[in-house]
This record gives sequence, C-alpha cells and structure tokens, in this order.
Amino acid sequence: MHLVLLPGLDGTGRLFAPLLATLPAGYSATAIVYPPTECASYAELQHRVADLLPSGEPFVMVAESFSGPIAIRLAARAPRNLQALVLCATFAHAPRGLLIRSLLRLSSRWLFAIPPPRWSIRLLLAGAGASDDLVSSSRDAIASVLPSVLRDRLRQAIAVDVRSDLRAISIPIFYLQATRDRLIGPSSAERMRKIRPEMLIKSIDAPHLLLQRRPAEAIREIHSWLCVRGLARRSI
Repeated sequence: MHLVLLPGLDGTGRLFAPLLATLPAGYSATAIVYPPTECASYAELQHRVADLLPSGEPFVMVAESFSGPIAIRLAARAPRNLQALVLCATFAHAPRGLLIRSLLRLSSRWLFAIPPPRWSIRLLLAGAGASDDLVSSSRDAIASVLPSVLRDRLRQAIAVDVRSDLRAISIPIFYLQATRDRLIGPSSAERMRKIRPEMLIKSIDAPHLLLQRRPAEAIREIHSWLCVRGLARRSI
C-alpha cells in the first residue's frame, strides 16, 4: 500500500520523518510539499496535490491538520486509485477552540515573524514530553517558510468549510484523534461524524503532532483499519 502524506501548516513534509522511519514492509509513502515562499489558496494547493497523486497504483491519502480540507476536497472528486482517506488531528470546518481564535486575533505582521520559542512548540504542537530533536525539527520547519505564507494559511484554515465535500466522499474515512491536542479539539471529529456516521474515530494519547509523537502506533491503527476494510493484509 502506498500512502500519500499531506502536511500540516508548515507544508514542508519534513515532519513526516518519524512516520516514514516506521513504515513496515509492504508500505511506501510520498510526502507532499507546499511552496514555502508563495501564498496559495486551498484550491490552488488542491490542484497541486492532484497533479502529484499516483496514477498507476492504489493509494491511501493521509492528511494532518491544515491539509485535512485539501484531502477532503480531493477525495470528494474520487481520484483514480484512491482507496481510503485517513484524517489526523484536522477539521472539515473552521476550528473553534480558544487558542485558534486567539491566533486569529494575533494574525498581525509580527505573527511568525521570528521562529517560535521552544516552549510554545511543546505547549501547542509537540507536547511536554517531546524530544529536543522533534522540537528543533518543528521549529526549523516553521522557520523555513515565509511568515506571510504561514499567516495566510492560518487565515484560510480558520475560514474553511468543506462539509459539503465530506458528504460527497464515497470511500472509507478513518480519523486519528490526538487526546491531548491543544489546537484541534474533539468537537472537530464529532462534527465530522455527524455528517459521516460510519467514520471510525480512533483516539491516541498524543499532542497535536500525533504522527510525530506516536508514529508506530498510528501506522498500526491505520493498517488494522485497512485490514478490516479489506484493503491490506493482516500481517505487516
């Protein structure tokens, strides 16, 4: 099975390294990268991702955080060979958490103007027990993207609504929920399940960067779900 990985707000794809390192035999993956120096709308990024999807093999799309709406819109259009959709710590409608609203109010010129402090990465993204390597790689990934691009993506995420696209998806959907997520609360997944009652939600003890903090567990859960759906073998 081939996984197409859609990144979070930084869009660099670098933070998928822990997940890529845990892929078992029989799995391969492609990490999508978004332009770090130019603002692009959700629609423009959707077209970019569509052009990069594999055409000659079955694949599963795995989208975290900011990329959830892109994956939902793409899945609604039923790309050839797309077998299933995995959503991780993401949303179909603008997140309503207090921290997200606060970030919107702070979306001035100075937001992202300097690399985020390590304490803020631990607080909002990686969790208190995160390794120094993960904190450093997260900080470096964010710092590699123009602040104006990050601000633009944040504004888009707060305004997006792809619930109609979610209703139109015909393939299986799996949601990985981080129980200690300070950015995307449990209401996001529950609101999505009201639209798609058959969507399975699996909770994992992790902060927002679930795929980075619990990569092996995430892969096991994805594989187990694919097996239940008849899309993967039982052994890995």
